Amino acid sequence: MMTTRTLDITSVAAALQAVALEGYVLQFLPPAFRTEAVCLAAVSTEGCALQYAPSEACSEAVCLAAVGKNGVALQYVPDHVCSEAICLQAVKSDGYALQYVPPRFCSETVCLAAVASDGLALQYVPLPMRSATVCRMAVEHYGEALQYVPEKQLSEDLCLIAVNGTGMALRYAPEALRTPAVCTAAVECDGYALQYVPVVHLTETLCLTAVARQGLALQFVPHAMLSEAICAAAIGRDPHALQYLPDEWKTVTCCLAAVERNGHALRHVPADRITEAMCIAAVRHNPSALRHVPPQWKNRVISA
Repeated sequence: MMTTRTLDITSVAAALQAVALEGYVLQFLPPAFRTEAVCLAAVSTEGCALQYAPSEACSEAVCLAAVGKNGVALQYVPDHVCSEAICLQAVKSDGYALQYVPPRFCSETVCLAAVASDGLALQYVPLPMRSATVCRMAVEHYGEALQYVPEKQLSEDLCLIAVNGTGMALRYAPEALRTPAVCTAAVECDGYALQYVPVVHLTETLCLTAVARQGLALQFVPHAMLSEAICAAAIGRDPHALQYLPDEWKTVTCCLAAVERNGHALRHVPADRITEAMCIAAVRHNPSALRHVPPQWKNRVISA
């Protein structure tokens, strides 16, 4: 059988001292000491301690302090105390608190404040209120919010704003809006966005931009577009990009360049391309790369 623990508190002063150290202690205080002052001290330490405050102690001041400390404490604000001011404070503290805003207080002002705090809060904005202004604010603060923008509000301009801040937001742009300008901006922000670029917009220049940002984006470069410049840029950025090169592009020069930057890239070198110089270079850079050295080379590499 579950029992409720009660602290041996004998005065309001002691209760205040306890909740000042840990707000959640409020749940263990005798009911007589859960006064408005004690509850205010508790929520000022931990907003969600509001859930343990008796209704009569939940004044506007206590609730404002709670949501100011932790926006999602809005879910514990009694309905009769809740107001637009409290909701506004909550979403400014944490945009995700928008999900707890009663419909009667879900104004454009509250929604704008929520998405300004966290763009992904757009998912909690009622569809009829996802205006151009609200959507733009959300996307400006976090590009991934593009996924929650209604189709009627989507535009090339909005997609550009999204990918300029978060390249991978390109995946949420409709195919028709993945224009050369949008794709270029996305890849310049994050090389991995190359995987979401329509084939028709892929160019050697764009691929070079991608791998220069993230070497491992080489995995998204079509083999037909590979060039010495792209391979060199990718390996220069991340030697492990070597694993995404077709064997015919893994020249001794290319492989040597990779292991000189990271010895463990040796594991991506085809057996027939491994040379003594390559093994020595790999182990010199990373002694632990010795485990990737073929048996016939190990003794010579160790003594080198």
